Amino acid sequence: MPDTPQVEELFGAACGGHRGALARLLSYVERGGAPAQQVATLAHPNAGSAYTVGLTGGP
Repeated sequence: MPDTPQVEELFGAACGGHRGALARLLSYVERGGAPAQQVATLAHPNAGSAYTVGLTGGP
């Protein structure tokens, strides 16, 4: 899986509280593919005792 520097930069910004960066990361996850895998790889070590929540319905 090739690293996407933009994903790493966005992840750092999102961890710092930047809402726009978090929104972009969520868009990557929704689309799937390599960037979504990279987001998951970066997020997993920071998950701690997080819960998984599923939401459905229109935007």
